[in-house]
Amino acid sequence: MPMTPIAPKNNMTPLIGAEYLKKLELNALLEITTAISQNVSKEDLYKIFKFTLKGNHLIKKVALFVKENDNWECATHFGGHIDFSKVNNELLESIPKHVHEPRGKYSLIFEDFDVVLPVYHKDNVLAYVFVDGDETFGEELRNERFDFIQTLSNVLLYAVENKRLFAKQLEQQALKKELEIASKVQSQLVPKHFPNIRQSQFYSTYIPHSTVGGDYYDLIVADEDTYYICVADVSGKGIPAAIFMSNFQASLRILLSSSTSLEDTVKQLNRHIIKNTQGDHFITFFVAKIDLRNKEIEYINAGHNHPILVDKNTLEINYLSEGCTFLGAFDELPKVKSNTIQLKNSVILLYTDGVTETFNENYEEFSVAKIEEVIKDNIEKPLSNMHKDLIDQLNIHRGTKPYSDDITMFSVSLSDF
Repeated sequence: MPMTPIAPKNNMTPLIGAEYLKKLELNALLEITTAISQNVSKEDLYKIFKFTLKGNHLIKKVALFVKENDNWECATHFGGHIDFSKVNNELLESIPKHVHEPRGKYSLIFEDFDVVLPVYHKDNVLAYVFVDGDETFGEELRNERFDFIQTLSNVLLYAVENKRLFAKQLEQQALKKELEIASKVQSQLVPKHFPNIRQSQFYSTYIPHSTVGGDYYDLIVADEDTYYICVADVSGKGIPAAIFMSNFQASLRILLSSSTSLEDTVKQLNRHIIKNTQGDHFITFFVAKIDLRNKEIEYINAGHNHPILVDKNTLEINYLSEGCTFLGAFDELPKVKSNTIQLKNSVILLYTDGVTETFNENYEEFSVAKIEEVIKDNIEKPLSNMHKDLIDQLNIHRGTKPYSDDITMFSVSLSDF
């Protein structure tokens, strides 16, 4: 095909025709759109962009800066000798959002370039293309080449942005699926219905702070006269925490089904946590053995909020605080001690720190004293009344502030002792 030569300035030899350049540009657009349709990586798209412009005789130098996660990065460049390490976020953010800025206006770093072309997505600047064209070809032809670069850059960056948004959508879908799985695992951990056990009534309230919380409570029946109650709060969220808690529950149930003491049970649980998590999780834990035959409660508190035991007749309060440090911190627990109390007609409330760490507008916590007051006010009423009253008081206390953690309460009412 015959080419129409372009008359160069300064008596230079004609290099290439405008019609042929147009054909090259169309081929370049075809190449990059084909690559986009084939879902090539953004790195490969940047390479195509670079070599397309590098093959254009009117383009001497190019630097493409792209915004990734609020940080500006040089995606590709050729020509010139620029110290790109000096190009920081503040410098790129200072550039006005319009085209054809004079060379070196914003920094000597860009003195090799005479045009900066912004690439938009809606009202947001996705990228800046710094360009230096060959001045010997005249203003009109150079401007046409800049229009081509602008078009090519828009096609490229739109594709990269769509890849980012699609990846983000996939990530959100994966997270949603993960939370659904973790929520299902967690829902299987806690009892939905309590068995009928003589002299005992049970009630629970669980309000997760998010889709998946880190709280756990349980009732484990040993025989018609013996059962265990427990509550725990595990560090971490999501599937790892849910799987960990599921594993913890299984280990606890196996250990409690044997004849091991509470002290040995807690020590073995600690070893199990250390072995399986390598310090990634720790857990506060309370477990109590209710012995209806001998009319006593034996318990160990492993760093958990102190459950409250209130005598129905005298309103005397016992804090179930004896035990050890939380589990998962030490290879061997330094000290484990259980405590035994004779049972009376009582109410026992187990709860997690989401209750006491409910803050009001002045960042004041919901106090243990207020919990005790609610228990006493409802001591002769069904446990459901006490739980409702506690939630009402928590909501009054927090006002417009949201809950900062999971809310878990598990209570037992003991009678006829």
